[in-house]
Amino acid sequence: MDSEIAVFRNGSDCKFYLSGPAEENELILVGILDVIFETVSTLLRGQVDKRTMLDNLELVLLTIDESLDHGQIMEIDAMAVVSRVLMKASEASAS
Repeated sequence: MDSEIAVFRNGSDCKFYLSGPAEENELILVGILDVIFETVSTLLRGQVDKRTMLDNLELVLLTIDESLDHGQIMEIDAMAVVSRVLMKASEASAS
């Protein structure tokens, strides 16, 4: 795209896209996309498909929320993101 860089990663039947400004380092974008994909894959036990992701949409959205905040990278370790998402998911189900 003209003013943005887009990177993507394939799941079994879905694709993950991440875009950023043209000045952004694409290796950083690929790194954060890998963290998001690895976290979702871990949380969904390797079943990264449309149906499973829709059934567990709160986990997918929490993963993105714990990885990025208003365009700022918050965490680059997939296992740290997994533990944070599971902690927030258990808090939400308890209330």
